[in-house]
Amino acid sequence: MLRLRGLLWLACLGPLFFLTYNFANATAAARSHVPSLAFD
Repeated sequence: MLRLRGLLWLACLGPLFFLTYNFANATAAARSHVPSLAFD
């Protein structure tokens, strides 16, 4: 029962993670006026 519950959480939260990650990347890529910062 506990294993099934974990798989259900994974099935629900996995796609949510990828959708929000893709949305954040697309939003950041659309903002070209923001300079980039790199540390040496």
